[in-house]
Amino acid sequence: MDTQNKYTKNKTDKFESEDNQDKSLNLNNFNDHVIGINKSNSEDMKKIDEVDLDTEPLKEDRGIINNIKKFIKHQNDEDESEDENDLDLIDETGLKKNKKLSSKRARNSIILLVVISFSILIIAFVLLGLNEVFSCFKSDDKSVTVEIPSGAPISVVSNILNESGVIDYPWMFSTYVSIKGNSLKPGKFKLNTSMDYDTIYNILSDSSLNISKIDLVITEGMNMFNISEKISDDMVITGEDIINELNNEENYSKYNFSKYISDSELSNAYYPMEGFCAPYTFFVDSSSNAKALANAILKKTDDNLSPLYQDIKNSKMSLWQIMTIASMIQSETHKESEMPNISSVIYNRLNNQTEFPKLQCDPTYRYASRIKENIINNENDENIDIKKADNYNTYNCKGLPAGPICTPSISAIKAAIYPSSTDYYFFCADQKTGKVLYATNFKEHRNNVRKLEGKQ
Repeated sequence: MDTQNKYTKNKTDKFESEDNQDKSLNLNNFNDHVIGINKSNSEDMKKIDEVDLDTEPLKEDRGIINNIKKFIKHQNDEDESEDENDLDLIDETGLKKNKKLSSKRARNSIILLVVISFSILIIAFVLLGLNEVFSCFKSDDKSVTVEIPSGAPISVVSNILNESGVIDYPWMFSTYVSIKGNSLKPGKFKLNTSMDYDTIYNILSDSSLNISKIDLVITEGMNMFNISEKISDDMVITGEDIINELNNEENYSKYNFSKYISDSELSNAYYPMEGFCAPYTFFVDSSSNAKALANAILKKTDDNLSPLYQDIKNSKMSLWQIMTIASMIQSETHKESEMPNISSVIYNRLNNQTEFPKLQCDPTYRYASRIKENIINNENDENIDIKKADNYNTYNCKGLPAGPICTPSISAIKAAIYPSSTDYYFFCADQKTGKVLYATNFKEHRNNVRKLEGKQ
């Protein structure tokens, strides 16, 4: 009985051992399967959940299986944590890279914006400059009058133009004039708001376009009285001013022609510079003064006489005598073709003063009368002996008058230097037609006068 029981127990233990071994084998296989699932795909965790732990083979190993589940879950949690940490690291690194990239892009954008803005400013400046200098886009077309003061610097002129609406940028015009060269003239000028710089510059540099200027035109045959009368009320100087400056020794003594005139010749003259006012057109504007104008006139005379000094010297006559004879010729005719013959009459009478002591030239009588009138009416001449006027009247004085009686032309001067060779002692001229009749004696001369008067 005992032996049978022992056998039975041993058999039972054997079966239990084999059964446990099978269970252990099955559990190991299960564990390997679970681990494989965990390693291969987390989705297969569902398979573990589907295992029936109440089945007889696995009932006793429920705790082991639960531990395996916990282990797998813990391992999955660690993997997920590591993945999250990896993602955080990637995100942080990427964020830093993105920040750097964003910063670089922002810096480049700012630089690009600055470059574009600067380029726009340059383009705008160039367009403004082109419009200002070359009047490319100016639509305003308005006529304006500007007055440039004498001696005004470029900056002042530019401001005047700006205030008048002719230019927009004074500094730009100042720069333009500095480059071109400052040749701007004083006076009043008509401009237009649509003009370019070059046109403005050319107008302001041309004194002939000065609308405030008044031309003083000295023509052949004019005398000091005529010149004084030509100075109008619109001019900034007076007739008396110009006459005084012309006859001021300080002015005329600077010129070469004065060296050929003696003090005695000058002292006998009512106006020392009568006859020495060159025929020319002189400009008088707001910047003019009598002294400057007088010097311009005297300089022109000096320029005209300069080529004739040697010829005058060869004539055996003084400059004063030549200019006096030339003025008489000029007063008698304006026809150049008649001048040498009239000159011959004067010379013939001068060379035969025994028979013809007086020249008896009508223009000298008229000039002397004008001097007397001026002396009487001018308080400044009250100390001058009225008899001085008689020195110009060739009906009273012998030989040549005291000095020139008007401004002669170059042709009259040359005729005085080179008279024709004739035997004429008389002439009479028609002042309207310029026709001149000559005679060798007084009887013939009287007949010529009647002819001109229409009595024959």
